[in-house]
Amino acid sequence: MNGAGGGGAAGAEGMHGASVGTLLLGGRGGGAGMRNVGGTGGSGGSGGSSHLGTELLHIWPSYLAYAVSFVTIGIMWVNHHWVMSQIDHTDRRFLFGVKLGL
Repeated sequence: MNGAGGGGAAGAEGMHGASVGTLLLGGRGGGAGMRNVGGTGGSGGSGGSSHLGTELLHIWPSYLAYAVSFVTIGIMWVNHHWVMSQIDHTDRRFLFGVKLGL
């Protein structure tokens, strides 16, 4: 059973895809902590851009958390691929040892 090209690699790809999808949706169907910034009211007044700037400044921690999470998942993904490229062959003993180690 090959480690790098087998079903384990596809499962890990799916897990990373789910992690990034959850990150993008914020785990609840919206953006990462985002809300209606700037408003969509029909008034068209001149205060729209300053209101947008104030709102964006208010939610900067959400954007920082998103960026840090995205980079962290990316590092884990790259390291996973590097580790899987190092494994030439696996057997049942190895697989059960990995599962027990988790």
